[in-house]
Amino acid sequence: MANTLEKLRTSITGKILIIGLLVLVLLIPMNMVESVIADRSHVYRTAEESITGSWGKEAVLIDPVLTVDKPNQMSWANGAYTYDNHYRHLSPETLSINGHIETQLRARGIFKVPVYTGTLHLKSHFTLPPEEDSTIELKRDAKIQLLLNTRSIKKPPELTWNGEKKSMRPVKISGTTDNAIFYARLDNITTNDNNTYPFELTLELSGSTALTFHSRARQSEIRLTSNWNSPSFFGATLPMSHTINNEGFSAEWNTSNFFADLGHENSETIAEKWFPMQSNFGVKFIQTVDTYQLVTRATKYAVLFLTLIFAVYLLYEILGNVLLHPLQYLFIGFSNCIFYLLLLSLAEHIHFNLAYVISAVSSALLVALYSMSILKSRAHGALIFVKLSVLYTFLYTTLKSEDYALLTGSIGLFTILSLIMYFTRNFNWYRAAGESV
Repeated sequence: MANTLEKLRTSITGKILIIGLLVLVLLIPMNMVESVIADRSHVYRTAEESITGSWGKEAVLIDPVLTVDKPNQMSWANGAYTYDNHYRHLSPETLSINGHIETQLRARGIFKVPVYTGTLHLKSHFTLPPEEDSTIELKRDAKIQLLLNTRSIKKPPELTWNGEKKSMRPVKISGTTDNAIFYARLDNITTNDNNTYPFELTLELSGSTALTFHSRARQSEIRLTSNWNSPSFFGATLPMSHTINNEGFSAEWNTSNFFADLGHENSETIAEKWFPMQSNFGVKFIQTVDTYQLVTRATKYAVLFLTLIFAVYLLYEILGNVLLHPLQYLFIGFSNCIFYLLLLSLAEHIHFNLAYVISAVSSALLVALYSMSILKSRAHGALIFVKLSVLYTFLYTTLKSEDYALLTGSIGLFTILSLIMYFTRNFNWYRAAGESV
């Protein structure tokens, strides 16, 4: 039995089996590290919810709607005439929106969350149907309505209707917490030659996560600038043009709804359900890849990383006539596990790039110094440091290459496998295993 164990410990096949078992054993501490990452991520999300809940979450801007009475419809019922009130809800024409969004980081403890403030200027006009243009009662009862989230609005919208400033008042929507309809009565609309009624709106808003638009105008042009340099555009309509640099971004959307009809003639007040989310579009203010996502992605490569590191030491045993104990492999594996924990703890306080450099250098230096003793060679220890530095650099490049992560990882693995095959191309595996050929 002792001879069998000794042969298993010293043979190539036995070494490979032991290394595979050690990799499986090291999955236990790696699972603990992933649990810590998940717990810290949950704490961050809790802090994020706390900040965005107070500051304001996603701001959604829906076009203002002009509501006018239709002529009363008279019907005979139960021996008397009854009159039904009907309404027409009109969308703006050629809506123009210009705005600037200023982002900043708000802290809750050690956690920072991006939020924003901004000012949007809306300019457009409504066109009344020709057959209703002379109905004075209709015009006197008209009102303009705007659906907004009160948490996102710093003060009531500033409305200029046909050159005259109008105050807008909020009405809470039943069944919702934060949404309200801001409206202004337009009692003295006078007829003009073009049957058009220009208006302008200025909105001061705050929010986080995203800024969303829902346009029902016949044609709309939205121009937005911001100091945020990692926007994510989404929705039914993407920008016709945009620029992104270190100072921020600018984007322009163009939409058309030539046959838009809000309908709902029996309701005077607009409702959220009239504006389906499928038509929303806008920009998300997100961090490209946050700390916890990066560290989590790094742990996904842990098994591969451990296998490559152990393969390096196995080659030293095979080609350098060195015999290492499984416990020494285990120490080297634990040092890699601690790398991820060190990376997480540092990245919560300093920039991820600097945290990664410190963690990688510390881990590589620890293993290299240890290798000088177990391999009985300073040169081998220095070479281990270089090899680990290359592996950590490869891992970092893969993590930071959002669009090319798969390509980078595939090329890197192909290169590593090619090098291993090259250096062992003339090695007699049967002779090393003690088998006759």
